[in-house]
Order: sequence, then C-alpha cells, then structure tokens
Amino acid sequence: MIASINTSTHWGLQAFNILGGGVFGTGFSYNVSNEATLVVDAAVDRGMRGLALKPGIVGNLKPVQLALSYGFRDDNSSTSAILNGFSFGFGWEIGQTAHWQFYYNELSALYLALTVRI
Repeated sequence: MIASINTSTHWGLQAFNILGGGVFGTGFSYNVSNEATLVVDAAVDRGMRGLALKPGIVGNLKPVQLALSYGFRDDNSSTSAILNGFSFGFGWEIGQTAHWQFYYNELSALYLALTVRI
C-alpha cells in the first residue's frame, strides 16, 4: 500500500512472505526537486527483530531513474528482507501506466519488477 501525503511526500507499507516467516516493511520518500528524491526503507521480521534501514537517493531523468542506497541492520541473524551493503537500481517509465525496475542487491541479489498503475 502506498499513500501520497502530498505531491512530494509518499509513504508505504508492505507485508510479504507471510506464510514463510513474515517480513514487515515501510518506506518514505521525499521529492527534493523534479530530478532528485530522498528515500528510506525499513523492515523487521515477524518477531519485530532485525531492524534494517536503507536510506538512498533517486535521480529522476525522465523517463529513466537511477537509484543508489545503502542497507544495514542491527541483527544479522534475523530474516529482514533488506540486504546489507550498497544497492543500485535502474528504472524506465513506459508511458503513464507502466514502470520497469531493475535492482542489484535490493530484495535479492538481482531484482526485476514491472509495476502497472491502475
């Protein structure tokens, strides 16, 4: 679920892998300008352990986006979905309704997604 607080601020919640242990996350983004967005993601496992944070910056070069972030956590024995270390992302907007995303070291070593707005 993603909510727009105003035109430059967005907040989201996510729950995934519920049957396999459960991870809960939240994210916040703020558009500093039309070309730059500051982001921070956080996640914990089902037992509310393993707080992980991943602050980053996104360059918006319409229709292309480039992202760089760094993840760290307080407990490496937990199953939080945010990976440690640097992440790099590339996005491509396809019209007004679709967005391809490719990330290295985000939710897994390689991550590819297609988001469709309805």
